[in-house]
Amino acid sequence: PVVPFTPATYPFCLKYPYCKEIIMLSQRWNPKHKQVILDMDMLYHTKERNAFCREWRERNGDNGEDLYAVHQPLRWKLREEKIIGPKGPTGTDYLAYLGREGKA
Repeated sequence: PVVPFTPATYPFCLKYPYCKEIIMLSQRWNPKHKQVILDMDMLYHTKERNAFCREWRERNGDNGEDLYAVHQPLRWKLREEKIIGPKGPTGTDYLAYLGREGKA
């Protein structure tokens, strides 16, 4: 299957705060990750998706309460607990996870 993506370059992504945040979060899984996937365009393999979601919850809390506060405490505090970014896992995170696991 083919999944469309946007390259994580300045003109296509990095100049937009939300997109930049998605890439920063995905690079926690795989520091070399450089593609943004729209969630609705991503294809998920059930077994791999479940493993990813399990690890995501372990890292970030069941409801994402630790997504920013634990992993980026100074940045979180400086921005008065307001970061423009996703509140949960994304297709981009999932693809970075698959890359880290050697399955992308």
